[in-house]
Amino acid sequence: MNIMTYIFNSNVINFLIVFAFVVWLIKKVKLGEMIEKKCSEIAESIKNAEDEKKFKQNHLDATKIKVANVQQEITKIIDEGKQVANSLSFSIKKDTEEKSEDLHKKAVASLETEKQVISSEIMTQVANAAFYIAEEHIKQAIDDRLHRKYIDEFIENIPKQEI
Repeated sequence: MNIMTYIFNSNVINFLIVFAFVVWLIKKVKLGEMIEKKCSEIAESIKNAEDEKKFKQNHLDATKIKVANVQQEITKIIDEGKQVANSLSFSIKKDTEEKSEDLHKKAVASLETEKQVISSEIMTQVANAAFYIAEEHIKQAIDDRLHRKYIDEFIENIPKQEI
């Protein structure tokens, strides 16, 4: 066997040659620094991921608390809405009753005024009718002879009156 064949066929020697080549390559290419750099980048990424996970967890916890209080807030808002609605309903009802009562009073006053005006008009018409009837009755009751007698009495009484 020749030495070259021995070197090429020997696994230990081949391993040593490959190992020496890898060590030389690592030193030459500075593979150690690259690996170190990648390790630090990975460590930084892991740290950032953990920080983000903590932040997201805190945000999730805060959201859970808010969601837990939503039902209470909804109940509170509904109660406040009912109170406002009841207050408005009472106010509207009271205002409507006051306006209705005011309109009723005005209607009664208007009716009283109309009643007085109509009553006054009727009394005036009745009085006019009574005077007309009385005048017509007197005209019919007094004939020419009575008329002449009253005129003569009036004329006789003229000198007695003081002027």
